[in-house]
Amino acid sequence: MCLIWGTTYLGIRISLETMPPMLMAGLRWTIAGGLLALAATRLWPTWERTHINESLAHLLDAYRDSFQTVRDGYLHPGIERDPDYAARLDRVRQASRLARNHGQRDIATADNLAN
Repeated sequence: MCLIWGTTYLGIRISLETMPPMLMAGLRWTIAGGLLALAATRLWPTWERTHINESLAHLLDAYRDSFQTVRDGYLHPGIERDPDYAARLDRVRQASRLARNHGQRDIATADNLAN
């Protein structure tokens, strides 16, 4: 323990002499945050890491399509009378509902596995 604290003190002392204090603090926090993020990534269970990311990707993709379709309705007045637009709007709404349900199910499953 003394070795770790001693080298930390020495590192801070040397860095304060060679760079501005705010830059040194920012680098120290960035390195510490990066190490914590790396540790969290390595410790996260594999199933949750792969399956939830896939579910969230489908959810975000469905929401993107839904928002783009609604946006097209606002950008092009009168398009709501087009039967193709109505069918497309209905299709993307159903896809976003399905993706949301799958995402919620996968997150609940992961939560149950964690507990």
